[in-house]
Amino acid sequence: MTHVQYTPHPLLQPYIASLWTAERTFAPPHSQLDILPDSYIELVFTSGGRFFLGQRQLPPYFVLGLLDQPVQLQGQGTIITVAARFFAWGFAALLGRSPATAIHPPIGDDWVTIAAQIAQLAPHNPAAASAALHEVLLTRALALDIGAYSIDQATRQLLAEGLPISSRTLADRCHLSRRQAERKFSHTIGISAKQLERRVRFQQARDALWRMPASRLAELATQLGYADQAHFAREFKAFSGRTPRQFAAEAHLSREELRRQGVAFLQDMASLPGYTEP
Repeated sequence: MTHVQYTPHPLLQPYIASLWTAERTFAPPHSQLDILPDSYIELVFTSGGRFFLGQRQLPPYFVLGLLDQPVQLQGQGTIITVAARFFAWGFAALLGRSPATAIHPPIGDDWVTIAAQIAQLAPHNPAAASAALHEVLLTRALALDIGAYSIDQATRQLLAEGLPISSRTLADRCHLSRRQAERKFSHTIGISAKQLERRVRFQQARDALWRMPASRLAELATQLGYADQAHFAREFKAFSGRTPRQFAAEAHLSREELRRQGVAFLQDMASLPGYTEP
């Protein structure tokens, strides 16, 4: 299995956390892929093998929205994935539509051409396929009308400052009424500010336990703003289907397995053809 991550152009960074490619062979008993909720939206293109959600085969390109519970995909064969990981507010800004809280099948006829290009490039040169996707997204970013202080700008700033994402703080930042802020937020992101805040906090907990499976759960709960360890455990299980201790144990085993497989994680713009600094 290989996984390569790329940093987007600075003009895309307010909207996209990263672009990435992966190649993985799925065969029993390792044919499933568990996806946990977080605050990102993934635009995914696949070639080679196939993904299934239950009995339904997923199309070769789809959107993985803001999940509220774990999703289990079944893979068949060797699947090459090229994807963009959007911040929750970035998807609507660049693609012009609000995401759902599930997996979308096709995302519109306007993506047929780029999907065909990626499918042609990915089996031989995943980096070039990612660069093609990057170019399309950068073109969309250049066409954006940057106007008054907006919900997506306010959300980005609150996250950067480590402050809660609430309708009240968003209303203050955007000079809107609380009701207006709630309506604009839901239209832009597809869920409420409170729902996004829960996902962000779970994501922070999940990532902390992945990096340091031996973390003290009571201390982690306090650091992340949970009321107590019991609240932390309830929220974590609601999003992941497992307790923090169970996830930490799985993370330890997974990290050891990835080390044995020599998985590569890169953030190297120079490796993508066509990427230049501004």
